Amino acid sequence: MKLVFSMLIGLAFWFFPDVTTRLFYAYAIQSVSRPHESDAALIARFQQQRRSFETLRAMIASDTGLERVDDTWTSPKDPATIGITPQRIAEYRRLFNHIGTPRGIEAYDPTRSSFRLLASTQGITVSGSGKGYLWSTEPPSPLLSELDSALASHSKPFFGYRHLEDRWYLFLEID
Repeated sequence: MKLVFSMLIGLAFWFFPDVTTRLFYAYAIQSVSRPHESDAALIARFQQQRRSFETLRAMIASDTGLERVDDTWTSPKDPATIGITPQRIAEYRRLFNHIGTPRGIEAYDPTRSSFRLLASTQGITVSGSGKGYLWSTEPPSPLLSELDSALASHSKPFFGYRHLEDRWYLFLEID
């Protein structure tokens, strides 16, 4: 049975390479996506691991030029070009796993006035959603009392935030 299935997949790639590749990619992305946790679960983790969140905040503030650290890639592709060692990237990833943000950070603002820690993503870049933590010097908008119901009740695109403490927020993005 496995041999027949493998042969069918091989034939699909041979005769319909574009369609099959897209379907395979979409399936692979969806199969590794992590479901969004509830606001309550994210808030509890934040409260329990607050010190680690602040450690990450300080690291991100000092590592200017580092825009993205994910579980398997970074931007820039070679962080050594901006003076960041492999050990430092490993420490980021250790802390991400510790606080439950396996998809890492997005820190595209060069002034470091805001960054995001990605707790979960679903779908693909052009059509998906993400949920996690935002640190920002300015309050984001719109501020909501909860984000859990937004996946079912809001149209695309949607950005929503929930205040945690100080300059920390939860975020939900739907594309």
